[in-house]
Amino acid sequence: MALLSHPNVVKVEEHLRECGFSSSVSILPDSTRTAQEAASALGVTVSQIGKSIVFAVAEKTVVIVLPGDRQVSLKLAEEYFGAPPAKLSGADVKARTGFPIGGVSPFGLPSDVRLVVDRACHEHDSLWVAAGIPHAVCSVKVSEWEAQGSVVFAELSEEVCS
Repeated sequence: MALLSHPNVVKVEEHLRECGFSSSVSILPDSTRTAQEAASALGVTVSQIGKSIVFAVAEKTVVIVLPGDRQVSLKLAEEYFGAPPAKLSGADVKARTGFPIGGVSPFGLPSDVRLVVDRACHEHDSLWVAAGIPHAVCSVKVSEWEAQGSVVFAELSEEVCS
């Protein structure tokens, strides 16, 4: 099966079209499973990669998209959501989002999954995000996310400590 016809990739493409995004999915020969791998494969900086981190918060699923060079601040996330975020296993991520780790896309998520985009994403005009599988990506303009109205932006990240 060609990767562009993978059900996860098709789901992401359909969501992009339905919501009026100008982006489309690209398949890369190299893995994009981590922010560093994606940046290397695309020839961009790690901060231009929008990584999706999945948490359980008060038994609900939350996907936080943040620049690849940052990490979720558990303190800020707990303050924002009103409950501590809990990391999920790979199996739980797939069961809750439909996507494997390394392919979790902010597009095509189940309706009961809450998507929050970190405000630090505004540092770039666009970000490369996962598109359903670890070799699929799409570039999304932050302004198009803002125009959606249904996407929430919040300050949830901090710099990664060396």
